[in-house]
Amino acid sequence: MKTFGWLLKREYWEHRGGFFWAQVWTAGIVLLLIASAVIVGEVLQDKLHATVTVGVSLSALSTSLSQEQMSVVSAALDTALLSLSLFPQIVLFFVVFFYLLGALYDDRKDRSVLFWKSLPISDVGTVASKLFTAAITAPLMAFAITIVMQLAFLLILSVFMLLHNVNPMTLIWHAASPLTVWTKMLVLLPISALWALPSYGWLLLCSSFARSRPIAWAILPLVLLGWAITFSGLLQNFALPSSWYLRNVFMRLLLSIVPASWLWTENGFDKSAIGQVIDGTNAVSGSRETLVLQWNWIFSALTRPEMWIGVAAGIAMLAAAVYFRRRRIESLN
Repeated sequence: MKTFGWLLKREYWEHRGGFFWAQVWTAGIVLLLIASAVIVGEVLQDKLHATVTVGVSLSALSTSLSQEQMSVVSAALDTALLSLSLFPQIVLFFVVFFYLLGALYDDRKDRSVLFWKSLPISDVGTVASKLFTAAITAPLMAFAITIVMQLAFLLILSVFMLLHNVNPMTLIWHAASPLTVWTKMLVLLPISALWALPSYGWLLLCSSFARSRPIAWAILPLVLLGWAITFSGLLQNFALPSSWYLRNVFMRLLLSIVPASWLWTENGFDKSAIGQVIDGTNAVSGSRETLVLQWNWIFSALTRPEMWIGVAAGIAMLAAAVYFRRRRIESLN
């Protein structure tokens, strides 16, 4: 375990620019844009002598809202908090995607693999540290930075409310449920990691197998196979729709890292489930972010066969990555 801990530290030291600073800069830019929008709005309001209203004046909000309207405000704030998390998650997708592509290739390219091979570190431990970093460490860092960003967002909203003589404790801090949002985001992390295992396995396999340009090995074979299947009509012989390959192979191998990508079913986004959620909770909208907050949607991925088929395929590809990690060094040019 001590060796594995040092391997994880090595991954952080070598890639903290992507895992940490890219997330910090993203959160900072988003908050700066939000604060700028608030300041510009206040300046324009003052110049135009306008009054900000949302059906009623802002100053009357905390006293005139019914319990049902406060529930709508609460849902809107929770959805806004979850929407904010999309920005770090988008950055995390690109960081993890390219990290995995270079994880087992870069040290062969610069020959530093000879040094690491001279240490008492197993190839299984090396691949496991790369996988753990991509699946757990990096998402946890993004999660922590997201919490800070969401708190800062609520503080900006509170200042805005104070400027309009509205009590932010009533309309913001009592209405929002950041602890619930963070709990559900934390539960999503292992579920998303399981769902993304095919992508982790495929990208690490390409990284350990490729002698050059691992990104080409990761994408081109899937594109060419998809083109061949489409024009040969192979799927029609098995009574499968033409989109089957795109959803179950191409997207699972390359895009499972996209957060909550398991919400996309073979019929697209499940419209019947959207209706049930809207009717059942009177949510402020049927947006996907609101749906993700539902516990049954969070755990629905664990009941789908595609999840566990993907886990098995991911483990097989990780085993292949270990195999090539052990043998590729001798034949590297």
